Amino acid sequence: MIQVIYRWKVKAGQEDTFARAWTRGTIKIRATFKGAYGSVLLRSHKEPSEFVGIATWESLEDCRAFWASEPPDPDAFRTVAATGTFLSREIFDEIRDLEL
Repeated sequence: MIQVIYRWKVKAGQEDTFARAWTRGTIKIRATFKGAYGSVLLRSHKEPSEFVGIATWESLEDCRAFWASEPPDPDAFRTVAATGTFLSREIFDEIRDLEL
């Protein structure tokens, strides 16, 4: 398993629009792509315009297949891009999951 951490800075007043579009796109990714196990979207308390998405994938190969494809919900992806500035993406290997 891997976790991919994405960061965005969202335009003031566009936070709800960004979150709704991110949710639509993420649901479509999970329904469409092999190895996509879902995501969580976080919003900073310190900087409310900063958002972090954490996506869980079965493998880096599954994630790369998604990155190489067309977005499953182009409108949601356009809205995310229009309302937020993409800052970074980082890949982590999952070492231990303590959910029971």
